[in-house]
Amino acid sequence: MKIIFLDIDGVLNSRVYGDSEFYLISTAGLSDAEIMLTMHHHHLDPLAIKTLNELVKRSGAEVVLSSTWRGRYSP
Repeated sequence: MKIIFLDIDGVLNSRVYGDSEFYLISTAGLSDAEIMLTMHHHHLDPLAIKTLNELVKRSGAEVVLSSTWRGRYSP
């Protein structure tokens, strides 16, 4: 079995994407909490998601997410 251990921060959301015009327009006026809860589809870099999807498709690997987000959003 192939496994990809993946962190979200800096991988699926990067400084480059966070500074992009698309992201800044999409999230203008929202707090960090509002972005995380309502704009999650804009919070992750579409190019990074496309690349990950292609990697999974070609390799047949399973993905295990690891992130400090789990501490913030876990009960």
